Amino acid sequence: MEFMPFWYRPYFEFAIQTGLRPSEQVALKWGAIDEEFIHIELSRVRNVEKKELKTEESRRSIAIRPTMRQILEDQRKLTRENDSPYVFINTFGRPILQDKLREMWHRVMKKSGLSHRRMYETRHTFASWALAAGETPEWIARTLGHVDTSMIFRTYGRYIPNLTRKDGSAFEDQFIRGIDEKKNPN
Repeated sequence: MEFMPFWYRPYFEFAIQTGLRPSEQVALKWGAIDEEFIHIELSRVRNVEKKELKTEESRRSIAIRPTMRQILEDQRKLTRENDSPYVFINTFGRPILQDKLREMWHRVMKKSGLSHRRMYETRHTFASWALAAGETPEWIARTLGHVDTSMIFRTYGRYIPNLTRKDGSAFEDQFIRGIDEKKNPN
């Protein structure tokens, strides 16, 4: 994040925390956020707001976790003088244009010395990190707005390394604990 302009850091932190599509995130309005949930109801493509989302499952409510809440509170403080209905705005107080954001993303990636990644891949980062942390594929699919878990397994499952390098070890440990408990009920 060293080369990311301060104004746009919350946008990308939020993208990784939520897995929102860029078109959903640039369309996010303060009115779609309550105490508990972020309600994904709109998208914005080529600066045109659309009520139709990619799929019906894309219309969803995402529970606000503490890190997300902190990003939103910081964003509110950063942008309060602009009085915009949009959560993420440009430095002129207008809705972010995805093309401009994408250009900045490419410049930052290059300055950082990181290999090229599409901005959309923050969504993939969310999914793969959530899987690696042990979140259920069902929760991840719902959060991303997928119909079912098939996309999760097909798209993201291959990126998750076996952290123990012992396939089946968790199952084995649980099985042995069950046997031990039967032998030594306390």
